Amino acid sequence: MTFRPTTLRWSLVLLATISAGCQPERPTIVAPTSSPSVASDACGSFVFTDITAEAGLTAIYDNGEDAGSRSIVESIGGGLGVLDFDRDGRWDLITPSGGTITLNGPLTGLPTQLWRQDAQGGFHEVSSQAAVLSPATLTHGIACGDYDNDGFTDILITGFDGLQLLQNLGDGSFRDCTAETGLDADTLWSTSAAWLDIDADGDLDLYVAHYVDWAWNNHPECFAGLPGVRDVCSPNEFNGLPDSLFINDGSGRFRDESRRWGLKQSGKGLGVVAAQLDGDDAVDLYVANDTVENALYINASPPLHDQGLIRGVAVDARGVPNGSMGLAVFDFNNDTHFDLWVTNYEDETCGLYEGDGEGGYLWATDRTGVNALGTLFVAFGTVAGDFDLDGDEDLSVVNGHVILNPRKSERRQLPLFLCNTARPQTTLSPRFVRQTFPEGSYFATPHRGRGLVAFDLDRDGDLDLASTHVKEAATLLRNDSPPQGRGFTVQLIGRTVNRDAIGTRVTLETDRARYVRQVTGGGSYLSQSPAVVHLAIPTGEQFRRLQVRWPDGTEQQLEEIPDAPFIQVLQPGP
Repeated sequence: MTFRPTTLRWSLVLLATISAGCQPERPTIVAPTSSPSVASDACGSFVFTDITAEAGLTAIYDNGEDAGSRSIVESIGGGLGVLDFDRDGRWDLITPSGGTITLNGPLTGLPTQLWRQDAQGGFHEVSSQAAVLSPATLTHGIACGDYDNDGFTDILITGFDGLQLLQNLGDGSFRDCTAETGLDADTLWSTSAAWLDIDADGDLDLYVAHYVDWAWNNHPECFAGLPGVRDVCSPNEFNGLPDSLFINDGSGRFRDESRRWGLKQSGKGLGVVAAQLDGDDAVDLYVANDTVENALYINASPPLHDQGLIRGVAVDARGVPNGSMGLAVFDFNNDTHFDLWVTNYEDETCGLYEGDGEGGYLWATDRTGVNALGTLFVAFGTVAGDFDLDGDEDLSVVNGHVILNPRKSERRQLPLFLCNTARPQTTLSPRFVRQTFPEGSYFATPHRGRGLVAFDLDRDGDLDLASTHVKEAATLLRNDSPPQGRGFTVQLIGRTVNRDAIGTRVTLETDRARYVRQVTGGGSYLSQSPAVVHLAIPTGEQFRRLQVRWPDGTEQQLEEIPDAPFIQVLQPGP
């Protein structure tokens, strides 16, 4: 987030389908708290109904700003994570609560909240019952992953001066294993994190992004907004901190191998995504940095080398580093090559980088209409997904300023929903069109947005949304958009690869087109959507096959799939 003193930036084994007997029902009370978010134009209609109150979700992130410290810590905010911690077939949520700030004193963490979804679609805060211990320090981000390959999703929480790792015991409870795993060695200010198997040994390793060297003895007086009025300082006032790569030794401990793997010794990391990005099977890393060049670590063997600049994703079209925050990996133009999407700061546009399938990228922001959004947004959490089930992936972004007295725009900003006009049956160049929504609905109401995730909350086949904000309740949006196809979620389960199957590519082939998706680690901003892929068979198209390529190069082909909104695929193996 660039703010300056003068300018404000997946032979087959099919495990299971969700049967009618265990499929979660919609909430029994479905009246929205406000009018539904409905948009209609050449893209069709998008309808998102705010069910936060009915679902019982009351999570609020507190950034500690009430202390009046004007510290840069206040600007980061908090995200959220989606997981099925008790494996009952329903998605649950985990939300960090931030913390309190004492001037010239400690930053104290507020209790993390675990939200269990019931059979009626309601959410209940079960942190105490699940033994989710309060963090020692102010928290920011969530990264969910099965680091011990036991079939139960564990939780990593990032924050100021430390990490917290909560091991899922499989009985509905967790235990803090930060110290015994060696992750207590990380005492830097952490923001986003991503689980991945960088050394391809079958278990999950961990990449942690670190921000800047702020402390009470390095707390300058800044005037980033109104003249003469003290405000939050720009990241330009601080040195960046090095990120960390922790290698899982398979016995329950992590080793910091950042130097061996060649990570840069400075950066201002805010976002990170782990995905296959250069056409081979190895999982790579893309890091969103604030005011300095973004990093692209192509995974061949240690050491890694940052190839962001040479591959075209380190800077924008002007050759300038941006204030980058949120990340998504998707195939916006249905050419079966993965592209990169980056959210940026005010006075900058968001970055869309088109992939050539071999690791190179071209700036596509202007020719896809993204630049029409203007440069007033401070963009954070973001997700890509086929929300209307028409075969192409749309985008959503939450926005909100980081300083108290911005001069060009407001602290609270409208979230964005961008419809993708790509169609596999046409040769027209894809464009992203901002949708408008009725007054009073979520997308027509300004927020101080930070985290964003996409998942099929009610398992009806389409993608729903959840977002977090600063000093404001989180929001749960049910997707009620008219479907233009049949959607379904695929959960890949690794046997010789990591159980979460991060880096697995899934190709849906119909009689007219091929649609490619990938299981990624990290992404968005401080947030973690489920480690699954979501696909749609557009109306008028017929299913032919589902092809799965695992990160170890093994392949599977499904000639039939059940007519169900959720399926699981198990990797063949011993």
